[in-house]
Amino acid sequence: MKFLINTLGCKVNTYESNVIRDIFLNEGYEESNNNVDIAVINTCTVTNTSDSKSLKVIKHTIKNNPNAIVIVCGCFSQINPDRLKDMEGVSIVLGNYNKSKIMDYIKLANMLFPEELPTVEEILTCYPKMILPQKAQVTRVAPSPTGYLHIGTVYQAFINKLIAYHSGGVFFMRLEDTDCKREVQNAGDIAYNMLLQLKQEEQHG
Repeated sequence: MKFLINTLGCKVNTYESNVIRDIFLNEGYEESNNNVDIAVINTCTVTNTSDSKSLKVIKHTIKNNPNAIVIVCGCFSQINPDRLKDMEGVSIVLGNYNKSKIMDYIKLANMLFPEELPTVEEILTCYPKMILPQKAQVTRVAPSPTGYLHIGTVYQAFINKLIAYHSGGVFFMRLEDTDCKREVQNAGDIAYNMLLQLKQEEQHG
């Protein structure tokens, strides 16, 4: 994997960027100037001009490396984290005190956002836009993956299906994914068959 580091400001930042560079190289990363996997911007905020230059470098880096994990650290991110956390393209915002832990954050980001995630276009292909009446209600039932339907879930299915039916909407089933420790094999099929027996089958699964 390839990385780049853009450094702004003082000699301390330059020193710390060299430390970060060594961390990447020791992990087997290759340093590059474009189309990288990880981009680090070590910022400065001594003056308003420094702030402006930091923002300009951040935006330029994001534009030239659209698929990179972009990490902003240094003084600007320490003092102005709110200006960065919602900026499109910025993946991780670190202050001055967590620079040495930068690889831990990268490994966490790779765990949370693996490369095999589907693209937006692929998701939209699987779930095309539905044309529904203006006041239509889209409702759901979310059974547990334990293979059993609780009475509360059945009641929810009855109510939600009626709401969808009378509004011209859609009723669908989504297997709950917060109880993975107790998940049983084919839990989705079991829940669906139970709903089918109760005449509460979903229109979309």
